[in-house]
Parts: sequence; structure tokens; C-alpha cells
Amino acid sequence: MADNSQYNSPLKATLTGISNLFKKRDRVGVLSDKDRLDGKRILITGASSGLGLATAKEMARLGGEIIMAVRSGIPEKGEEVREFSGSVKVHMIQMDLTDLNSVDLLVDQIKERFGKLDIVVCNAAVVAKKARKTKQGLEEMFQVNYLANYYLLRKLWDSEMINFHDSTPRIVIVNSESHRDAKQFDWDHFGEFRPHSIGKTVELYGYYKLLL
Repeated sequence: MADNSQYNSPLKATLTGISNLFKKRDRVGVLSDKDRLDGKRILITGASSGLGLATAKEMARLGGEIIMAVRSGIPEKGEEVREFSGSVKVHMIQMDLTDLNSVDLLVDQIKERFGKLDIVVCNAAVVAKKARKTKQGLEEMFQVNYLANYYLLRKLWDSEMINFHDSTPRIVIVNSESHRDAKQFDWDHFGEFRPHSIGKTVELYGYYKLLL
């Protein structure tokens, strides 16, 4: 049975992360030049750094038209993706998941400028040192790591922005092993803002990833 307590504190999570760096892991798969994405329009959130940026580079290299939804990094990160991939089909739109109104604007811009999406990669996430309220009055990690992702996908669905006619669409949600530590869903206090410090951050991060 897996040890589900390895992410329930910042210290344990850090040690687990370091340990995992040295573990031999089997690859789930390897992208090759045969895995072309020509003609596919792809939205990637949190695409200005880390895994999101790497995903944007590889998908652009394989021929996809990339829409980078980011809070910062405009235009330099888009230029980095273009230079790496050799593709000019790389676009950037400013979006902040701490404000659901920003998600509305993102969907409106995509609909006006680009049309339907073939692939959506929900990658953006945040790890906060303490509880902070969003413009909607919700806890920041709850909104960014869970609710805004659901809200974005629902908006795209309701706006008929997912391409079901010309291709088989793909929705990819980037998650975390820390979701395994969450014990249960807290329906009694679902979405309720409650102050917390760094000591609770890792536990809550895992819980919100479980919700996602």
C-alpha cells in the first residue's frame, strides 16, 4: 500500500520530491516526429514557465497552433517557443486564474480570434505561502488549482469551443502525486475561505488536486 502521508507537510513533501528525482522511472511514452499535431489548435494554461512552457515548445515543434494563456511572460516566452520550434503559429493571451472574469475574457478572445480548440491542457497552478483571497472572495489555491480549471472547461464547452466535428478533442489536466494524501472531500466547507499558513499549504494543494 502506498504511503499517503508523504505530502502532508512541507518538509515531507520536499524530501519526497528530492527522493523521486533519483528513482528510476519507466517512461509513459516518448514523442517522436511521427506524432504530428498539424492542423490542431491547442490551448495551454500556465505556459510561460516549467512544464507548461516545455509542453508549448514540444507541441509547437510538432506542428500545433499554440495559444499560451499566461499571467506573465508576454511576449518574451512566446518568442522563446517560436525560436525553439521554428513555428510562427504561437500566440499569447493574458489570463489570471485568480479572477474568473479573466477566464471569461480569455474564452471570448479565443472565440473571436481563433475559433474551436482541438486540445486543451490545464497546467496552471499555484503554491501559496498563506491563504489569500481572490477577487471573487475565494481562497487562492482553491480557485486557481481547482475551480478556475472547471470554470474554464465549462465555459469552453458551453460556448461550443471544443471541436467535436473535425477531430477527436483532448482535454489534459496536469495533476500531482500529492493528491494521494487527501483523506476526503470536505463538502461542509466546500469553497469557504479559511486562513492558513505555509504549514497547511502542501496538504491543501494535494486536496485541491484531488478535487481537480
